[in-house]
Amino acid sequence: MLHQPGLWFGFLLLAGCSPARAEMAVYAVDGLARVRPDDPVRIASSITISAARNEYEPFQIVVHAAGSPLARVTATAHDFHSHEGHAIASSNVSFYREQYVHVSNASPQSREGEGWYPDALVPFVGPALSSRWRPRFAGAPFDVKPNTNQPIWIDVFVPKGTAPGVYHSTITLSASAGKAVDIAVDLTVWNFT
Repeated sequence: MLHQPGLWFGFLLLAGCSPARAEMAVYAVDGLARVRPDDPVRIASSITISAARNEYEPFQIVVHAAGSPLARVTATAHDFHSHEGHAIASSNVSFYREQYVHVSNASPQSREGEGWYPDALVPFVGPALSSRWRPRFAGAPFDVKPNTNQPIWIDVFVPKGTAPGVYHSTITLSASAGKAVDIAVDLTVWNFT
């Protein structure tokens, strides 16, 4: 896992941390990836997605705490912009913390067997919603135990009137201590609805 020289080098490069700060590695994976709590850290500081107009397209960002825990982790979306001057507002991006469930009696058809699997999506709740009702589970901010992954599911909605083209954005991940980390997102909007 993190003792392997190549992974440790990539981990430090991505995290940009010093020994005095909480060490956070962040990487992006597509919406079909299943990331378990103890999977090895990957190196992916960007992701490319595609969608039609009036469509949602998901991907995931995984936050990994190294030897010390991370506290109050959250994510922030920035507006998408194209080279032609078009934009998709960050309000079209939704975040969910993936809640792990333990499977103790796996299906006979399962190749992975028992263990912890990401399952439920707990929405990040903004101030407008949290003032009206108190959610049973908070999507963010969240804590990450040492040597553990915590995936975030991200839905990007492409509004119906969006001009086709390639749009660029970043998702910023931050914790109560340490340096914030950005993941670059390239979104291709197809010319149909």
